[in-house]
Amino acid sequence: MADLSEIEGIEGIKESGDASNSEEFINIDKDSISSEELLCKAAESLLPNKNLSLDEQPELTLLALCVWGEARGECFEGKCAVASVVLNRYEQQSWFGKTITKVLLRKNQFSCFNKNDPNRRKMMSIKNTRDWRECVRAAISVYFGLTEDPTGGATHYCHVKSNPSWSRKLTKMATIDDHKFYS
Repeated sequence: MADLSEIEGIEGIKESGDASNSEEFINIDKDSISSEELLCKAAESLLPNKNLSLDEQPELTLLALCVWGEARGECFEGKCAVASVVLNRYEQQSWFGKTITKVLLRKNQFSCFNKNDPNRRKMMSIKNTRDWRECVRAAISVYFGLTEDPTGGATHYCHVKSNPSWSRKLTKMATIDDHKFYS
């Protein structure tokens, strides 16, 4: 497990959104609590603010929501793989989007954010459960570079049972749990 207490700037992980959650997390003494307690605080702080639209949520909240919506049933490596695809797209600074928020919310790119996807409604009422904390841990680990990209630089993924037309034009980089990753 990545030791979240070693992340520089962890106390400022959420600078917008619900001020009460944000201030509580920013003001904790990260040296006096365990990594598990810090993860629990981070996960609480990164819960989506129901008073904000998706595009107004902090980017780390959106990244954790994407991991939850796309890979919550996957192993930790699978969760990190989905988060890595997002960051790989962001790093290209291309049509995928120039910000992490734009990459995540680009139409029809991450199904959990599609208006008719059942995960979208569920995401806005998510609770600080073990599943959520594991998704937050993966998002933080990838976002802060605490784990290597298990996809080898992939910018696309799909379910192992699907065969989208775009996959024939790309190189398969990895298969992790129920997802195939391409670049």
